Amino acid sequence: MRRFLYIKKQKRLLFFFIILFYFFSSLLFFLNTLLCHIARKGEYWKVMVMAASNDPNGHVAFSGPYLKQVLPPRTSTDINCSATTQGSAITAGRIRRYTHNPYVSQSVTTSCSSTNTSRQLNSSNNTSCDSSIQVYNNCFAREASGAELVLLSSNLLEQFFAVVGNIPRTACTVTGRHLLVSVLRLQHTDKVQIIIDELLPQLNIVALDQQGCHVVRALIELISTELLETILPHFAPKTIIELAVSSQHTRRVVQSIFERHKSEALTPIVTTIAQSGQQLAVSQQGCIAVIRTIENSLPHQRRSVISMLLPVLPSLTMNCYGNYVVQCLLQHMDHASLVSVVCHNFAGHWLTLSCNKFASNVIEKVVWQLDGVARKEVVDELVMDASNLRCLMQDGFGNFVLQAIIDSSNDLEEFSEVSSRVRPLLHTSPYGHKIGNRLHGGLVRSLQVTPAPQVGGSAAPLMDE
Repeated sequence: MRRFLYIKKQKRLLFFFIILFYFFSSLLFFLNTLLCHIARKGEYWKVMVMAASNDPNGHVAFSGPYLKQVLPPRTSTDINCSATTQGSAITAGRIRRYTHNPYVSQSVTTSCSSTNTSRQLNSSNNTSCDSSIQVYNNCFAREASGAELVLLSSNLLEQFFAVVGNIPRTACTVTGRHLLVSVLRLQHTDKVQIIIDELLPQLNIVALDQQGCHVVRALIELISTELLETILPHFAPKTIIELAVSSQHTRRVVQSIFERHKSEALTPIVTTIAQSGQQLAVSQQGCIAVIRTIENSLPHQRRSVISMLLPVLPSLTMNCYGNYVVQCLLQHMDHASLVSVVCHNFAGHWLTLSCNKFASNVIEKVVWQLDGVARKEVVDELVMDASNLRCLMQDGFGNFVLQAIIDSSNDLEEFSEVSSRVRPLLHTSPYGHKIGNRLHGGLVRSLQVTPAPQVGGSAAPLMDE
């Protein structure tokens, strides 16, 4: 028995020493690997520093996390010429960026015409142009020092002059687009004029290109209205329509025209959009183009767009994109036109429109804007008719229209009639608790705005139901 215990103890010690041996072996291997890695890293940086110090033409300058190749020293004349661009380059870094539009999905498709025009301009001859253009990082420009900005601007102008004579083709490449946009943001009059002179003969092709549209948009945003008026006649009506529907990037070319400039010279473009308003209003990008045109154009230009869309108002109201255009029209129409046009077109169809997924959004806004006889006609058709009221209370979209009627009611008599019709049916509606909350809030609001009767010169207390 003792011998058995002795052998068992010896096995345990042997197992312990084996584990200890493997542990120290692994530790030594890890330390050896770490030391080799540190040594190799030190040799790498040593070679880099030696190479930078021995090469008289390629210096390495550090700016935060960036490594930038600095050009050889320039003459004082070149530096003085480039220094004038420093202030405008910094200002351009702070230019407003567009946010993603809520009506636009993340999937953006380009039109066939955009692809074809890109192939026409991006032939095999522009490979040399791509290899000679540097992409400029705005983050680096913001963090760079004054001397680095001077060198960056000088390099930018050198590359720009290298592509002069081939600007339309350059604008349709990724690197060329960045180069030309950077030059435009310097806002040098002579450089801008060079770009305009070369782009005008092929403006329609470049504007529809997936890269060139960014250059045209930057040009529109940065030039004066007087200079823009000389460019607008070169846009073909067909190009305006294709820009509005092709992609969100091409659509912003049209959008920038109205957001940055207001002029009588924009009337031909407004007319083109108005004549194709129905086609544009039912497309994803086109509806945004129509909305931005209405919001930012001159009053008489806005009226021309609205007048062309009024005949197709009912069909647009039930469209997934057109309903946004109709909501915009309601905000910019005068009250008399709203009552005469909307009530005439929607009479007898209020229930159908209220129960439609897209049209219900429009009806909610209409209910808030109507008053007097026009509002009474809507309330009579939707609420005073028992069958229509049941449909509203049972429908997933119609119940929101009913809530809007209750919320927008400022007449105590009207509110009492609506309440007396709705309350008995609350228990039958899956949305009864929401409608009931609106009724309670409307009662409190109506009691607050209604003056209490005077009894003996003092106000009588308000009594709740």
